[in-house]
Amino acid sequence: MNSFSKQNKVLILAYDFPPYVSIAGLRPESWALNLRKYGFQPTVITRDWVHQYGDYRDFLLPSTVEEPKVEKTESALIVRTPYRPTLANKILLKNGFTKFTFLRKSLTAILEVTQWFLPVGSRRELYHGAKRILDNNKIDMILVTGEPFILFRYAKLLSQQYNLPWVADYRDPWIGTNPGILMRYLQQNTLKNCSLILTPTAYFKTQIGMFLPHHRIEILANGFNEELIPQIRRIDQTKERLTFSFAGTIKPSYPFFNVLERIEKWAIENRSEIDIWLIGINPNTGLERFLESHPKLQSMVSVTPRLKNKDLLERLRKSNALLLFNEAPRLGTKIYDYLLAERKILLCYSDLNGIASPQREIIEITNAGKPLSDQNELDQELTLLSEEFQKFSRISCSSSRIMDYSREEQTRKLAGYLSELGNNDKAS
Repeated sequence: MNSFSKQNKVLILAYDFPPYVSIAGLRPESWALNLRKYGFQPTVITRDWVHQYGDYRDFLLPSTVEEPKVEKTESALIVRTPYRPTLANKILLKNGFTKFTFLRKSLTAILEVTQWFLPVGSRRELYHGAKRILDNNKIDMILVTGEPFILFRYAKLLSQQYNLPWVADYRDPWIGTNPGILMRYLQQNTLKNCSLILTPTAYFKTQIGMFLPHHRIEILANGFNEELIPQIRRIDQTKERLTFSFAGTIKPSYPFFNVLERIEKWAIENRSEIDIWLIGINPNTGLERFLESHPKLQSMVSVTPRLKNKDLLERLRKSNALLLFNEAPRLGTKIYDYLLAERKILLCYSDLNGIASPQREIIEITNAGKPLSDQNELDQELTLLSEEFQKFSRISCSSSRIMDYSREEQTRKLAGYLSELGNNDKAS
């Protein structure tokens, strides 16, 4: 047990949190599940989420409660605050992405700015929920994960009002490399009394440190949910067709359509049957239009809505290999679920203008797959995989050291940072 008292309590502000299905929600969920093992009592303040559609509409739906709803679990206290959609979100929910775009974006922009100076915005319910907890309970520190970065302002205000240290967790940098004066001011002013900054990668640490050079910044990686291992280990690969999966957002920087075309071309030339499973991809990617002009590919591709983490892992386990796209110098979060799935990872493409790839580094450390430098290597790998699948009805994956990337291991590191912060606060 660490030197921090069992009775010390941490208040966590997290907008994204289960049952809402998002990568962002898994990070605070792991803290809620595991911090108690290391001597902390977490209380999570989040939004009351409605899990109805499994896509972007769940983000827009109003909550089912008028007052904060309190749930007590074995590991944490969860406070779910009410949510009412903004006018822009109501318009989006009713009319979709293609209508009233300018009006929606204008309304959102106005609210995003005014919430920093006026007590407005639907996210402010988290601030009120946190105040209720702080008014009636002993709390020793505040941990807030962003975005939305307005939560950092709430943490700053609560820290000042209740004389508590607070920790800012940046899942992504708040501002880019060339921010405007307002954004730079908001970040510097908001983080003025922050005791510690956490972020998932060395690249983000460098970016954040450019504008906050006097703050302590530590790396706290994302990871996978190790508790799912017993539930998914029994799931075997599909034996019917060589099957590739991709999960998550299709970003404009990805060679996504190039890779699909190369797989289609290879399949036609080799008279091979291949399946491609796309899971939880974002709307408006142009995929439907692209598939209309690629009839062979259209028969190969199937699209599945966003899934809960366990269901996603089961789907990945049924695959023979997984497609990952280079985000250098970023790491992304997809690689962690891929590691847990223990299916061969194909990194497309590892040669990205000479920029070092942290994804490639993890794949090589864990022996979890193969970085492909270009489309020619993809063609060669498809041939090798096809031969292996025809012979063994499966694709081998001999990964190792993956537990270094579990969320519990990252929570253990978080507990160490909080323990140090708590002891320093007591000493002062």
